[in-house]
Amino acid sequence: MKKFFSLLATLLVLALALWIGRSLWEHYMNTPWTRDGRVRADIINVAADVTGEVVDVPVRDNQQVKKGDLLMRIDPEHYSYVFDGFAGRLDHGFGTASIVPKITGANSWHINADEPTVIDYNTEFNPAGYYSADPFRSSDHDPLLLGLNLYKAIKGAAGRDSLVGTAGDDIIEGGPGADSLTGGGGRDQFVYTSMIDAGDVISDFNPADDLLDVRTLLQSLGLNLADPFAQGHIVCTNSAANAVVGIDAKGTSGFQKSRPLVQLKGLRCDQLSPVNYRY
Repeated sequence: MKKFFSLLATLLVLALALWIGRSLWEHYMNTPWTRDGRVRADIINVAADVTGEVVDVPVRDNQQVKKGDLLMRIDPEHYSYVFDGFAGRLDHGFGTASIVPKITGANSWHINADEPTVIDYNTEFNPAGYYSADPFRSSDHDPLLLGLNLYKAIKGAAGRDSLVGTAGDDIIEGGPGADSLTGGGGRDQFVYTSMIDAGDVISDFNPADDLLDVRTLLQSLGLNLADPFAQGHIVCTNSAANAVVGIDAKGTSGFQKSRPLVQLKGLRCDQLSPVNYRY
């Protein structure tokens, strides 16, 4: 009899322990306490997935909301897909941190999403005769257009600089003073903004790839011409084994000589053509 009561007491203690454990578990899972109150749900869906840029959030922090209240506004001008009367952005451009400074612009080209399906590239559900082999409705998503400037900018200071480009494409601007410039590999552009930049020597100008950008320089002289060569504003003369490019503000209508702008080492004038200039 003594053993029976001992076993019964043990079972009662075990049952009590299980009940206490179960109660604590239920309390923890169903009525957990936070700093500010009780939470009776693990996940609450308050908004759908966002398919565009959020431009406005009209609700305030801790504001009470109800069904139908506006929580956020999506940019209506930037979208790439339209379905059942709703527009959103499903197409994005991804890049590394190093490419971000080289992006000049981004926008959707609305050639597909706004077009009717009757001219769709997929002729399964529409007359094939309405489809045209042009950009419109060539897909159901609008393509994302990215503008990129992949040139590396290298700029000198006032005075005599010695600038060396990279193995890639560079935009090199020596600035005021007579500078020694080396483009390196790639397609390089050498920029001149005024005649105080004159006196440079370029050691490796490659007529097959490189450019002399004199647009801003000519504008500073009041010259906006379709062909500055025909009117004698850009001239080239040979000096020993080098080509010397000069600028004549008056052109063929004046009597003064052109002013030397830049010397291209190892080149002759007949190796250059208008395609080597940006004007």
